[in-house]
Amino acid sequence: DVVYVIEALDANTAFASTSLFSISGSASTKIFKTTNGGGSWSQVFSQSSGFIGGIQMKSALQGYAVGTPVGGKWSILKTTDAGNTWNHLATEPTQVADETGLLCFQLLGNTIWFGSTSGNVYRSTDLGVTWISVSTSASYASGIRFNSSTVCITGFDGGVTFSSTNGGA
Repeated sequence: DVVYVIEALDANTAFASTSLFSISGSASTKIFKTTNGGGSWSQVFSQSSGFIGGIQMKSALQGYAVGTPVGGKWSILKTTDAGNTWNHLATEPTQVADETGLLCFQLLGNTIWFGSTSGNVYRSTDLGVTWISVSTSASYASGIRFNSSTVCITGFDGGVTFSSTNGGA
C-alpha cells in the first residue's frame, strides 16, 4: 500500500490513508489509526475501490475523509467516534462525466472544499449535508487553501491559480 495522507490530531493520535493499486488500475483504500504516536496502527476503514486523498479532524471526535468517486459518487466519509469507524455520507456529490482525482481538500469550520480533475471545486457549507460545485477554466485541481471562510487560493495543473474572496462561490 502507498500512504497518501497523514492527519495528526495530537502527539499520540493520527490517521493515515493508504491505497493499493493493481496492474489493472483498480485500487483499494484503507484508513489506519494510531493512539500511541505511531507505535502501532489499527485499520478502521476499508473500501475495495478508489482512494482516500484527504483526512481532517474537526474535533477529537468528529472528522471527515474525502476520496475519489466510486459508483458515480465522490467518497465523503465522516467519523463521530474519534475515528474508530468511518461511514459514507448519504449526500455524497455525484461525479461529473469521468472526473476523478483528489489532491486537494480542506475543512474549515463547517465548510468542506475539494477539487477534481475536471477543474470543478466542490463546496459544502453545512459539513456535507448539501453540495455545490463551481466550474473553472482550468483542469486538475492540485491544491486548495483557505485562511478564512472567504479567502482562498486554488492551484491547478500547468501552474494556473485562482483566488476567491467569497468562500469559493
